[in-house]
Amino acid sequence: MMLYSPALAADFRMADSTGLVDVDSAVQTRNLFVMGNDITVQAKEIQNDLFAFGVNIRLNTQVQQGSFVAGKNVTMQGTYFGNLFIAGDNITLHGEIMGEVFLIGNQWRIAEDAIVHGDVHVLAGLGYVDGVINGSLLGSG
Repeated sequence: MMLYSPALAADFRMADSTGLVDVDSAVQTRNLFVMGNDITVQAKEIQNDLFAFGVNIRLNTQVQQGSFVAGKNVTMQGTYFGNLFIAGDNITLHGEIMGEVFLIGNQWRIAEDAIVHGDVHVLAGLGYVDGVINGSLLGSG
């Protein structure tokens, strides 16, 4: 019989006394949960899911599975495999996304250097597409 330990399945990072969270390491092999006012993730690779919740979120990484992000200002760069779920006031996507994108935001932008290989679902907000969507742009907002 194999025992499962949830404590080994995830890495939790919380803000320091200044409200900052900075993840800068070579490879995260477990799910990564980060929470704080100002979040910067520059890990070379996250081999599982990424969960980021804060006010100002800056991600520049490679995520092998899904990404779940909620913040006031969200900027995502890098390569993302799996689906992206993003909620925020101002959202900007750069880089390459190999999956579907679900956006809920006041303002969102798919930047000129962004390529989305999948559908983009917009649930609310005003947006701009300067990059490439190799799928459909579907919206209700």
